[in-house]
Amino acid sequence: MARPLPETAPSEATRRPEPAQPVSEVSERRDNEELAELLRPAWADVDLDALAANYRALTRRLGATGVVAVVKADGYGHGAARVTRRLEELGAEMAAVALLEEGAALRRAGVALPLLAVGPASPVQMPLYRRYRIQPTVSGLDQLAHWRQWARGLPRGERQPFHLKVDTGMSRLGVALDEVAEALATIRAEPALDLVGVLSHFAEAEDLETSHNREQEARFAGVLPRLPADERRRVRVHLANSAAALPRPGAGAGQPPPATSPGAAPIEAGEEEAAAGPATVEAAAAEFL
Repeated sequence: MARPLPETAPSEATRRPEPAQPVSEVSERRDNEELAELLRPAWADVDLDALAANYRALTRRLGATGVVAVVKADGYGHGAARVTRRLEELGAEMAAVALLEEGAALRRAGVALPLLAVGPASPVQMPLYRRYRIQPTVSGLDQLAHWRQWARGLPRGERQPFHLKVDTGMSRLGVALDEVAEALATIRAEPALDLVGVLSHFAEAEDLETSHNREQEARFAGVLPRLPADERRRVRVHLANSAAALPRPGAGAGQPPPATSPGAAPIEAGEEEAAAGPATVEAAAAEFL
């Protein structure tokens, strides 16, 4: 007959763990703050007055232009909502983000400016563009087909505003030059689509010696005559970032002046150089139309 095994206390490996003690929200937040301070003991002071000074200096240099504040990636890490609200007070006409969710966050933060999302939209996201009043960027005939199909379901008389991006040489996103005519014909054949902007981007804006910028500028200018006069008067045209437009404020496509962004390059003119320096401007780029 087998002898019974002696009773033993449970080992550390088999002992049932004690139930976790509840942690208050306050203590958890304090612990998280202390942990963050230990792991990443750094911070950024964002001077919105310096941003405003740089914004005014840039607009003086570029003349009578409209401004789109590009605040993607949380305003380049400087706080998209605060930066956008300040630029809205200063007269920016539009804000631009990369993604739908960035635009939705700005709306929830109280930003009332027209918003543009420069990244592509998936069909499932299209109703959210409408809900948050975000203008999409259409960068291909396939995207245009999706938006046309979706816009046909809008209530009678309503239209979906959007910007058409043309690939003039960056070769990343945009309707090919030989597809522009087809894209415009598709847009005009669909009453529910409302073309409110035409844009492109320089591939080598920071290189002041390259001939590619002039070539892209000429290609973009060649697209604009395809717009009838009434369309041309109401459509926003944006092309150049700050690196392209600051050395040549007239760069772009003429009427109106081109887009630019105050994040990439300092102003050379002494009296217009913002005292805060170009680093502060990176709190938000902006496109000048």
